[in-house]
Amino acid sequence: MISYPGALGRFFGDSFERDGFINFIAPEKRGKSTWLIDVAFRAILQRRRVAFFSCGDMSQHQIMRRMMIRVAGQPLKYKEVQYPKSIVKHKDEEECFVNYKLKKFDNQLSWQRAVRKCKEMMREKIKSKRPLLKLSCHANSVLKVKDITGIIKGWERLGWVPDIIVIDYADILNMDYFGLQGRDRINETWKQLRALSQIYHCLVVTASQADAASYEKKTIGMSNFSDDKRKRGHVTGEIGINQTADEKILGVYRLNWVVRREDEYNIDNCVYVAGCLRLCNPAVKSCFVSKE
Repeated sequence: MISYPGALGRFFGDSFERDGFINFIAPEKRGKSTWLIDVAFRAILQRRRVAFFSCGDMSQHQIMRRMMIRVAGQPLKYKEVQYPKSIVKHKDEEECFVNYKLKKFDNQLSWQRAVRKCKEMMREKIKSKRPLLKLSCHANSVLKVKDITGIIKGWERLGWVPDIIVIDYADILNMDYFGLQGRDRINETWKQLRALSQIYHCLVVTASQADAASYEKKTIGMSNFSDDKRKRGHVTGEIGINQTADEKILGVYRLNWVVRREDEYNIDNCVYVAGCLRLCNPAVKSCFVSKE
């Protein structure tokens, strides 16, 4: 349903398919929302209908600003950015090597230019006038899964059914259920999220926090869940977002499969990804470890 280029595409394989439920897991402030927006943006480019629900982490203005920066390919304030041309990781070296080019811009990004670029993208790349994005923003801890279902049913009556539901992010949904307490409320929420993908035969993508130990761990593993390990019993795949201090300086992420239901995987095998966050693009170039 969603394809990525290069090594990242081979890493994801066919996991981003209908009836799937994918969770990105990472410690706080490691780019979970950026990766969710990236999934939504690439899906739209591939003519998929995307329902994006913000549960309180970002406002509608913040999400649209990131989207417009991505569409325009121009930063909001900065006049120059380093953009990855290539990334290589040799097996005998600790860090990977990223080759950058400098992109320069004469003016700051205006909303007028952003809107113009959006219309160009719809006309020249997507070649469609159909509405492909529905954005629904809510305050923290207000939105329930049943509310998401209700909103989608309203769109469905108007003839619009999502191919992909992106939820930013599941940990801050309202989990108040009569008769349930503590971790049972979390488990019920993740069961209902899985049901969304099954009822609408769509892909559901969300994110969640890793535990405190993940801050000091190089690669997220099975022990780094937060609150309730039963979350992993409901997803079809869980992707760790890993980044050491040195990798952050380089603008590099390492993604690994923590859980993958439909295929074989090794938690320690990572794909290296170089991005440009000033252009709201976390995945410009990617590679596996070179055998040379």
